[in-house]
Amino acid sequence: MDVQNVTSPFATVLLYNNIPKTGSTSMGQLVERMASNNNFNKVLNRTIYPRKRPTNEQVNIVKKLMEYKKRPYHFWSCHTYFFDEVRNYSGNVAWMNIVRDPVDRFISNFYFDRIKTSDHWFTK
Repeated sequence: MDVQNVTSPFATVLLYNNIPKTGSTSMGQLVERMASNNNFNKVLNRTIYPRKRPTNEQVNIVKKLMEYKKRPYHFWSCHTYFFDEVRNYSGNVAWMNIVRDPVDRFISNFYFDRIKTSDHWFTK
């Protein structure tokens, strides 16, 4: 199978689509540490976008994504589904996902859901 990199060499935005229980917390912490040292803007968005959106909403997401032009490179983390409107952005957006073995992910989620939280967690 011939696999090729289809990411534009001119991409200035990396859109990291975080999937639950695949290391997104670790990735967020890594990005937090590296952003200032490597001169890129980070946006860690915790909004979960629905699977289907009207085109105008897709355009608004892309506009929001492009508001972050304080530095030449941007890392935008969110939970979303791929949509065509990003392809139309002339600044080139690269997409990144991290995947995990489905059984390991299920086991991790099983134990994560059963962790008893301490009372002080609710009084933050």
